[in-house]
Amino acid sequence: MRAGLLNRRVTVERRVESQSASGEVTWTWEAHPDIGEAGRVWASVIPNSGSKFMAANQLQVDVSHTVRVRRQAGYRTDQRIAHDVEPGVTEYLAIEAVIPVNDDRQKIDLMCKLRESTGFR
Repeated sequence: MRAGLLNRRVTVERRVESQSASGEVTWTWEAHPDIGEAGRVWASVIPNSGSKFMAANQLQVDVSHTVRVRRQAGYRTDQRIAHDVEPGVTEYLAIEAVIPVNDDRQKIDLMCKLRESTGFR
């Protein structure tokens, strides 16, 4: 795979359960240590399509992305991608599917859905 096609540095994050001193269980996101260098990998982020629709009298926006990365074990659908669009602006992409690209077996397409940071549970 040509390195020039992977022109974005993204962070693969996993959800981690933690418990406070009072016993309350909370969920946080942290960089996945088993993928790349501390969760950071080179990728190509491609917006696929966009659609807008009305639901409950509110405008809903659903944008799909394909994130192409080098083939490596460890990508799962319970993870997310943190992607800096511009300085100070981060998009969070929920991984919906992990699809190996069959032409050369060197890359994986992560089919993702754009979410707000508060849209993850």
